[in-house]
Amino acid sequence: MTTTTTTAMAKKILIKRLLAVLTSHGLLSCHGYPTHVPITVCEYLMPGHQLQPLQFVSPQPMNTNPYSIHVSNTSYTPGGMMTVVINGTMGIKGFIIQARAAGSPLPVGEFQGSLPSNQTYMWCSGGEPQNTVAHRRTGLADKSWISLKFTWKAPEAPVGNISFWASLLYNSTTFWGRIQSAEISGPTAVARPSPTLQPSFEITKQGCGSEKSCYSEPEYCTNSSNCAFLVTFKAEGDNITFEMSGSHRYIAVGFNDKQEMNQTDTISCSTSSNNAVEIRHYFLAFRQPIRTDIRNTDDIVRHMAAYENGTLTCRFSRKLSPSTAHKIDLIMKNWFFIFAWGSVSGTGALQYHYQNATFSAERVNLTLPAVLKNGRRRPPAPTPDGKLEFSKLDCGRTKNCYSEPTDCSSSRNCDYLVTFEPCQNKDNVSFELSARSDWVAIGFNEQSKMVSLINL
Repeated sequence: MTTTTTTAMAKKILIKRLLAVLTSHGLLSCHGYPTHVPITVCEYLMPGHQLQPLQFVSPQPMNTNPYSIHVSNTSYTPGGMMTVVINGTMGIKGFIIQARAAGSPLPVGEFQGSLPSNQTYMWCSGGEPQNTVAHRRTGLADKSWISLKFTWKAPEAPVGNISFWASLLYNSTTFWGRIQSAEISGPTAVARPSPTLQPSFEITKQGCGSEKSCYSEPEYCTNSSNCAFLVTFKAEGDNITFEMSGSHRYIAVGFNDKQEMNQTDTISCSTSSNNAVEIRHYFLAFRQPIRTDIRNTDDIVRHMAAYENGTLTCRFSRKLSPSTAHKIDLIMKNWFFIFAWGSVSGTGALQYHYQNATFSAERVNLTLPAVLKNGRRRPPAPTPDGKLEFSKLDCGRTKNCYSEPTDCSSSRNCDYLVTFEPCQNKDNVSFELSARSDWVAIGFNEQSKMVSLINL
């Protein structure tokens, strides 16, 4: 083996070790879904990874499909039950299944009964809370199903003919997507009345810091007409009233004791295909948004919501100390705010907000007026004199840093500065290096000496 090959192998091993150290300290990691189906798959039923741009693995040709969907009935009655079975000649590592009315991408009806720990209900846009079933990994032995069996309840209001749609994974790169059952006949669909659309209303930053709290993007905007994203909130008695606006199809605010999405209690305002605005609650478990039912609770109450001329506005109140599951007590302690905004699919499913997510710089006491600051590290940008500046702003939180002297703050006043964090690709680490000299370097060694050093 040549010296060059040995050095390359050693370099790769050391960088992997460094990445392991970084991720073990809670820094950024690649966003995938090894444990469950993401809610963004609801409409297209195609597996994907949370990369930018969003990347999909191509499905296998349908003429090689080894699976089939069998339904116990050839017709349904409103509110009636039927059994759905999936089987085939190959094992099933992952799946998602839902019923759809002919010609519609929206799921209808609701699956019933308890599920094993490696399966889960999903509430995709449209229909009832258990309108979709998917796999869920539990950390136990990774198994394959030989067959799958479900009980499905037809909607109370007729939706016309239906069929069951599923995507089935044999392994992480081999799957068959959008498999359909035979069509099941049903009563003619009942036309639903069009929703009454509310006019938009203005949200302003007047009184921010003295009468209410505010957060905006950009920081210098003043109201819902010129802010790309704006949140105001004010505690009143047992409730806290929020106003949100954005030039997007969905806007969201969440609460967490960390500056990250996982385990976040989130409320969103989002549009449907007819521009009606829904207010939803999600709890993010390992970045999987689990939608909860708020229709029969006063923990979250809608006041106004509208989408007009490209601007989404909404007003709602939330209990400071809610009584239902997956909602944190906002007065128990101070919390970080998590903010997100983005687009929705044709069915109203929230799409990935890769670049459109921020968090507050500090924990917030929600009962006191304040002006919240953006705590997310921005990509380095040229300074007014044309130089690229690296900052120590997020050192110890989202990245690791070393500098000389230790009390300097950025590449402008550090004699030497290096920052590093994992890239989205788990095999890589992103470095920033600066120095007040003609060259700058970083090296790796198992000993604190220059001998047998591997340099970058």
